[in-house]
Amino acid sequence: MQVTDTVRNSTLQPAQIVITDGDGLDSRHKGIGLVEEGVTIDADVAASGNGPSFLFIWNHDATNFVEFGTSTGVYWGRVDPGEYGWIPLNGTVTTLYFKADTAECQIEYRVHERGS
Repeated sequence: MQVTDTVRNSTLQPAQIVITDGDGLDSRHKGIGLVEEGVTIDADVAASGNGPSFLFIWNHDATNFVEFGTSTGVYWGRVDPGEYGWIPLNGTVTTLYFKADTAECQIEYRVHERGS
């Protein structure tokens, strides 16, 4: 992923490859509505002993954003229309909470098990 700031003429392109050696993966396509939705991370990932490590999230909507977090009512993340990203997770996370802005959005997300 590359981030370019055209105002400051600055580009950040870390040469990083994300490798997880855990066996668990929770991967879903989901419609997210205007009311908060709690999604329990698959037990093979959340209760693996290692816990989740990375969240990949992609908002497939062309107009609306989706907020997300790891506690009900507390949204520390946002994916704008068409946006995606990798987010490191605390290994104790068991549930993700999502809420759309003004209309239902289709998202794709993957939670990878933390490796040993």
